[in-house]
Amino acid sequence: MSPFFIPQSFLFLFRCKHRWKIGPSVIVTWFCLAAVFLEEVSSVSVGPTALALNAPGQPLPPVKCNDLKCYNGDCVNGTCICHDGWRGPSCQWCTGKVNSLRADLPRFGHSAVTFSNSLYIYGGFDGQMLNDLLKYTAGTCYNGSLYTKCLHERPGMKCLWERETGKCVSIYEIKKDIIRQPELDMDEEYYMKCLEGGRSSVMANIVACSQLSNCNSCVHTSLGCGWCPQSNSCMHDHVCKAPVESGGFTSFRAITSATECPPDDVSSCKAHHSCQTCTVHPDCHWTSLDQCTSNTTALDSPEATIVTTCGPSCSEWTSCLNCTQQECIWCHNEQRCVDKTAYTASFPYGQCREWSTQRQRCPLTPGESACQSHKWCSECRDAPECGWCDDGTGTGKGICLPGGNQPNLEQCPSNLWHFTHCPSCQCNGHSTCANNSSVCIQPCANLTQGEHCDTCMPGFYGSPVNGGNCTPCECNNHGTQCQPDTGKCYCTTKGIIGEHCEKCDTANHYQGDPTNNGSCFYDLTIDYQFTFNLSKKDDRHYTQINFKNSPPKPDIDADFSITCSVMAKMNITMKSVNQPEKPLFMNHNCSNFKARFYKNEYNFGAMDNVSLTTFYVYVYDFQPPLWIQISFSQYPKLNLQQFFITFSSCFLLLLLVAAVLWKIKQKYDLYRRRQRLFVEMEQMASRPFSQVLVEIEKRASAMNTPTSPTLKKKECPSPIALEPCDGNRAAVLSLLVRMPTGGGQYTPQGQSAGLAIASALVTLGNPRKVSIETVKGEVKGKSRKTVSSQHPDSCI
Repeated sequence: MSPFFIPQSFLFLFRCKHRWKIGPSVIVTWFCLAAVFLEEVSSVSVGPTALALNAPGQPLPPVKCNDLKCYNGDCVNGTCICHDGWRGPSCQWCTGKVNSLRADLPRFGHSAVTFSNSLYIYGGFDGQMLNDLLKYTAGTCYNGSLYTKCLHERPGMKCLWERETGKCVSIYEIKKDIIRQPELDMDEEYYMKCLEGGRSSVMANIVACSQLSNCNSCVHTSLGCGWCPQSNSCMHDHVCKAPVESGGFTSFRAITSATECPPDDVSSCKAHHSCQTCTVHPDCHWTSLDQCTSNTTALDSPEATIVTTCGPSCSEWTSCLNCTQQECIWCHNEQRCVDKTAYTASFPYGQCREWSTQRQRCPLTPGESACQSHKWCSECRDAPECGWCDDGTGTGKGICLPGGNQPNLEQCPSNLWHFTHCPSCQCNGHSTCANNSSVCIQPCANLTQGEHCDTCMPGFYGSPVNGGNCTPCECNNHGTQCQPDTGKCYCTTKGIIGEHCEKCDTANHYQGDPTNNGSCFYDLTIDYQFTFNLSKKDDRHYTQINFKNSPPKPDIDADFSITCSVMAKMNITMKSVNQPEKPLFMNHNCSNFKARFYKNEYNFGAMDNVSLTTFYVYVYDFQPPLWIQISFSQYPKLNLQQFFITFSSCFLLLLLVAAVLWKIKQKYDLYRRRQRLFVEMEQMASRPFSQVLVEIEKRASAMNTPTSPTLKKKECPSPIALEPCDGNRAAVLSLLVRMPTGGGQYTPQGQSAGLAIASALVTLGNPRKVSIETVKGEVKGKSRKTVSSQHPDSCI
C-alpha cells in the first residue's frame, strides 16, 4: 500500500472547505478510508504491530454494545446490528462500495492512491461532499486492430503500434532503451508512438467531432474534424472508411473545407446561434431578429433586416460588465467571457466554478472578488472562495467576503466568521429569532414579510435581503401593486401602460392622458359593436376600462347599449365644448344596459374638426375574466310612406325590366327559327339532281270503284329518293305527290300534269318506338294489340 495513503486523506480533509458541511458523510469517508487501510495492513506482513491490530485466525473478543458505541448500526440485545455497507463489532468499518470510474467524472479536490494495479479515488466534491470510493483498473492494448484505434485508445496505459506484426502492444513490453530513443517516431521502422497530446484531450476531440451532425459544423472547428459524406458522420481523423463488396474497407480523404460540403447542407443555417458563426457560412446571413437564415429564404418578418457587420464575439470581452450585456457568460475564477452555447465546450470538466449572466452579479470594480455580489449567507457559503461575516446583531445580516477557514481579521473578527455554515437566525436584519431558534419573530419590520423577512409587503418593491429596503410602488394613482423586484406597476385600468402607468396604449387605439388624475379611453366607432375579452393572464390585474364616443350626425338620435358577462358597475358622463364633464348615469349595473340620447337635447356633430359632444363610459369594479359588448349607433327612423313609395317604384321598375327582357327574348327566338329555316332551305336547294324512273298507276275513277263493306288498307307511299345529310343523322326524303283534281278525273286546266315533287327532312337511324293502342271492344285486363307505325322515319 502506498505510504502516502493516510497523509493524503488527512490533507484532503483539512484543505477542503466542505468538510464540515455534510458532517456524517465526512465521517463515512474517513471510516471507509480507515477500513481499506486496515484491510491492506492486515494482509501484509509488516511486523508485530500489524499482528497486534488483527492477528490472523484470532477472533476479536466480544464487545457488548450500547447506543454510543454502535456507530453505524442498531444495538439489539447487546449486539450491534450494522447498517448496509458497514461491519465490525461496533459497525466501525466500511465494507467499501467501489464504483467503476466514469469517463466524465465531475470531481474536484479528491485524492488517489494506487494498489494492486488499480487506482483508488476517494473524497472530493462536485458541489457537495462526496463519500464514495472509486476503483480504476487499467485495460489492455490488445484490442486495437488498427493503428489509428491503437493510438487513440485510452485503456489506462500507453500503447504502441508494432509495424512488423501489426499489433497494438503495451509500452511495458518494450525495452526501455528503445523507448528512450528520441528518434523513435511514427516514421520509425519498428514502432509508432501514441499521440504526444494527452489521451483525455484526444478522446474529448473524438467525442466532440462525433456529435456534429452536418458538414458545415464539422469543418468549422479547431478539433481537427472531417466530414465523411458516405456515412454522413463527422470523424476526428481526416480518413473515412467505407465497406466494399469483397469484404474489408476502403479509405478516402474526408471533407475539411466548407466549400467541399454538399449543397443540401445549407439547411444548417438554423444551427448557428451567433452572428459570428452565421456569417462565416457563405450561404447564411444574420438578421436583426437574432436569427440565422439561408440566403435563399425570405425573411420571417417585414421588420427584419440583414445584419452586415457583427459586433465583437464573447471571447473579446474582458470584463464582467460588458460580457453580461451580451448573450455571454462571465466566469469569475477563469476571468473569461464565453458564449452561452459554448459553455460545455469551453469548460468540459467544470473548470468554471462560478459564473454570471446578470450585470448586478458582477463586482463593482474590475478584478474585485465576486463574493460581495452574494446577499444570502447560503449563496456565500456555496462559493468556494467566500465566507460570511455576521454583523453580530443576531438578525442574520452580514457581508460576504473572500477568505478561507480563517478570515482576514482586518475585515471580520474570527468569532463572527462563518465559512462552512451560516448563523441559525436568518431574518435579513428585519427581525430577530426567539429563544436562539431559527424562527423569525412576526411581524417583520421595515415593510417586509415572509418566513425570513425576505420579501416586501404588497404595494412595495425592492430587495429586503440582508438589510435591504422596500420602496412604495409609484403607479400614478392607477394601481396599487407592482413587481416586487423591479417596481413595474400592475396598472388596474385597461389601456394604461408604462413602468409607472404614465402613458396610454396608442397602438391599440387608447387615447388620453393618465397623468394628473386623467385616464385612457378606447375610441368607439359609430354604428359598430365592439367586444372586449379580458381573460388573458396579463388581464388579471384590471378592474376598470374606459370608452368614449362622439356622435358625428347632428340630426339623428344616438343609441347606446352595453352588456357585461359578470357583475360590474358603470358611469356615463357627457362633455361639451368648453364645458366641464357632466354625469348622466352613475353606479349603474352594466349587465344589460341601453339608453338613447336625443338630438334635441344634445348638440351632436363637429365644428372645425372638433366634436361638439363626447360621451364617456367608465366600467369598473369587476374581476377578470369577463367580456364586454358595447356600441354607439345613429340609425335614422323608418318613414313608412317613403318606404312604400320606394318599394313600389322598385317593384314596377323590376316588372318593366322583366317585360323588356321577355320581348327581347321572343324577338331573338324568332330570329333563330328563321335562321334555321334558311339553313334548311339552303341545304335542300343545294342537293344534287338526278333522274328517276317512276311508274304511275292509272287512277281509278271514284264512280268505277266498287263499294266494299271493308275499306282497303291505305298503302304507304314509297320515296323516289333519300339523300343523307352530313353526319348521317338526317336525310332529305323526296316523294311524288298527286295534285288534287277537284272531284274530276284530271286536274283542272292550266295546272301541271297533276304531279308534284315533295321533300321532307327526316331522321335516320333508330326508328320511333311502336305505338301501343287498345283495340276497341277488348275487355279490360286482356292483351293489347300492338300496331307498328308505317313510317320508319320521322320528320323534324
